[in-house]
Amino acid sequence: GTLGTQASRYISELSVVDQYTVEMVLTEPYPFIVYQLTVPQTSGAYIYPQSQIEAVGDGTIITPIATGPYYVAEVREGDSVRLVRFDDYVGRVEPPSGFAGGRVAYMDEIIIQSIPDAIVRMAGVETGQFDKAHNATNDMYPIYANRPDIRPRFALVSFATAQFNKRQGPMTDQRIRQAFNYAIDVRQVVAAAGPPEFSVANSSLAPMDDPWYTPVGEEIYLAYDPDRARALLAEAGYAGQPIRWLVDPAVASYYTSALVAVPMLEAAGFNIELLPMDAATLRTVRNDETAYEVYAQGLGWRADPAGLTNLSDSNPGWWVTEEKTRILEGLRLEQDFEKRYALWEELHAHMYDYMPAVKFESFGSLSLERSSYSGAFQSWAYVYLLNTWLN
Repeated sequence: GTLGTQASRYISELSVVDQYTVEMVLTEPYPFIVYQLTVPQTSGAYIYPQSQIEAVGDGTIITPIATGPYYVAEVREGDSVRLVRFDDYVGRVEPPSGFAGGRVAYMDEIIIQSIPDAIVRMAGVETGQFDKAHNATNDMYPIYANRPDIRPRFALVSFATAQFNKRQGPMTDQRIRQAFNYAIDVRQVVAAAGPPEFSVANSSLAPMDDPWYTPVGEEIYLAYDPDRARALLAEAGYAGQPIRWLVDPAVASYYTSALVAVPMLEAAGFNIELLPMDAATLRTVRNDETAYEVYAQGLGWRADPAGLTNLSDSNPGWWVTEEKTRILEGLRLEQDFEKRYALWEELHAHMYDYMPAVKFESFGSLSLERSSYSGAFQSWAYVYLLNTWLN
């Protein structure tokens, strides 16, 4: 589940020591709690004013007040969020270090706008309307690479997957999941998904330049074997039942992967029904185990691999095995990197045998910054707009 749900089983007591101190007592040594408390993602640990919690009750806090260098001044649903510098903020004194360390609000305001059209986002940076734009069109990288007024940036920190419904239907059979993998030439999928700067064949869940990278499972990841796929389907008694694949056409990497893979799957004997839908609908439908067999999911790398979304039992598709639970428990309790890395390799071996999903390309997205902008710290799937300024 969420990071809080994962951590709760190790927390025996939570108490207020004084106005600025909260004490947490653990049931046993649990190093992963540091990641769970500090990671900058939506399911991280937050402190809210009592008045706001009481006003919401059991509902959801939609608009945080924010207590850092900026406060949330305005939210326009589906359009923009305006952050204004909080002059009474008192920060830490050490230099900034990634997402940690000192935080300085150099800019008076930060306006984050939602612009669905990539062409409009890119044009806005070119004209100076925007100082930074996310998810520009990757094919445009050569055009921006040598422009003195624009700084292109990218990192291969995400990966595309086809997640199998392992609760109900034909994909509950491990042989059919393995056949799905053998039926696809992942090299063709990766080549079609985007330019080589942004799309690479990588069997590991970790980026290739990361200390957590491992080649374990690569031979299965690259094993294009339609005959073996057909044999596995026959052994499993697959009789052409529809395999419904949910995909968002607005995300080029997932959609292209599916379009390239479908003919290969059909040639091996699968009956594929590609079901395009927008992102919001897909996020809802994927929770209904009766509605699909496969869905497209893009995932971002994390500072700690034990925090990956797809490793959670509650991630739709539901990868729930005793082996995975044992390995993850070890990753979250162990502190020594070499021992953790050995567990990480075990996890990859289990993943490529059990086949909870098929991994396609590791990919990055192009972002653009005006050269007059100091540049934001980027890591994993996150962007940090603090400690930045305009020249």
